[in-house]
Amino acid sequence: MHIGDVDRLLRAANGLHKLGDGVVVNSPATEVEIEIARDKDGSLVVFPALPMQAWT
Repeated sequence: MHIGDVDRLLRAANGLHKLGDGVVVNSPATEVEIEIARDKDGSLVVFPALPMQAWT
């Protein structure tokens, strides 16, 4: 990772978290996992959020 990459990722994660503020749903909160991969050219690929799998 380059300098500032972690800060940018944390800001993006915080922005995603804020999207849910004030949203009311009829189901319990679900933890999700979002996978992020760095491509060979240095770009980031963000995969869709999926429900977290319980560790067994």
